Amino acid sequence: KIKIKRSVLSDGAELITCPTCGGQGQVTAVQNTILGQMRSASICPHCEGSGKRIGNRPPGSGPDGMVKKEETIRINVPAGVEEGNYMTLNGQGNEDITGSPGDLIVVFVENEHPYFIRDGEHVLLELNISYPIAVLGGKIEVPTIDGKKVGLKIPAGIQSGQVLRMKGK
Repeated sequence: KIKIKRSVLSDGAELITCPTCGGQGQVTAVQNTILGQMRSASICPHCEGSGKRIGNRPPGSGPDGMVKKEETIRINVPAGVEEGNYMTLNGQGNEDITGSPGDLIVVFVENEHPYFIRDGEHVLLELNISYPIAVLGGKIEVPTIDGKKVGLKIPAGIQSGQVLRMKGK
């Protein structure tokens, strides 16, 4: 679950046709040159191309008729997501003045773990073992990423820095 704040059109906000562009969403400028008239069209600076403006702004809303709304949404984070990956949630973003919601882009940031280290798709755990276990071998309890502890067999004569693999853990 994540908490988001998004802009939504305030209840009671009245939309009117933009008086600058007449609802077209664009304005045309005409310039006289020695070659004749030159026409150029651009997005309306007052309605930003929507053709609508806020007429009646309810109390508590911004100049654009929007209010901030806090929501908690539930997302499924796929296993193995790395820092910098992102997920697009269609229709969960800010609304425009017509009430159409945009997309929400969730960017993943990894927090460091106290003892697990990420190495690509592998998870590493550095453990110190006693000298007798290193020489004679034995079995130790090892924590896993899901919080459970599992047994790991240490072979006799293991060397310092040697890596033991626990497949699927």
